[in-house]
Amino acid sequence: MCRIAAALDVEELAAREAVKQLQGTGEVPLVLTDVETVLLQLCFEANPPDAVATEAFACLEALDDAGKTINRSQAGIAAACLVYAYDLVDLASSPTHEAIASIAGTTLMTTYTRRDELEAVLEAM
Repeated sequence: MCRIAAALDVEELAAREAVKQLQGTGEVPLVLTDVETVLLQLCFEANPPDAVATEAFACLEALDDAGKTINRSQAGIAAACLVYAYDLVDLASSPTHEAIASIAGTTLMTTYTRRDELEAVLEAM
């Protein structure tokens, strides 16, 4: 929450209060999984367009439903979801896969491994 507050340039206490209020409205899940938190943080740092962020969270949901988030690198999963989402949403410019992996704090190899798992899950649907 501290990093999110810093990225938004607000006090941490104000950010925590806003989350509590949103949770009461049903606008955000009551509990974020660890991987969702990592993806949320990655989206704050990478600042993707809304369409890309939405696709990234849909990708994460598919992986989670398939059980592919267990015992895997959370940063790798988040980076893979964001990389795949950028590929789905055809934009004139997007960050490189290397840049996304770097922001997530993971390797490009891990990102690609998790992306390949994501593709397999989506193809099986």
